[in-house]
Amino acid sequence: MYLGARVLAAVSDKNNHEFATEWRHRQLSADKLYVQLVDLEHNRAGNPEGIRYMPTAPATMNVTLGSIDASLAKTYVATQPFAQDPSIWLVSVLATDDFGEGDIEIELTEAGVVRKARIQGGVSVDSDSPSFC
Repeated sequence: MYLGARVLAAVSDKNNHEFATEWRHRQLSADKLYVQLVDLEHNRAGNPEGIRYMPTAPATMNVTLGSIDASLAKTYVATQPFAQDPSIWLVSVLATDDFGEGDIEIELTEAGVVRKARIQGGVSVDSDSPSFC
């Protein structure tokens, strides 16, 4: 098993969502990041690549929103918003959370085994501040 992940957008339930290449976040706004775990060893020619990966309970997942400025990286504990589909995980971001653009790093712990995945350039932050870079 080769763990991967993809960003989900316009999520209304476990069956209604779109795949995205990045998560667009408005700086200093409350927001939700949905991520779907995938097994990249299967469906390599697919678009998108991989098939959803549903970890067995009890599994935990930490998500780090990386940044070019390492002091702005934030780590969150993700939750599973849909009991019927454990491949989808949710990160709730508070309006007071400040982070920059960068990769989304995932650490899944399942039955004592830790697997990691990365979505390169997965976070895009929109800002009204002219000093933000």
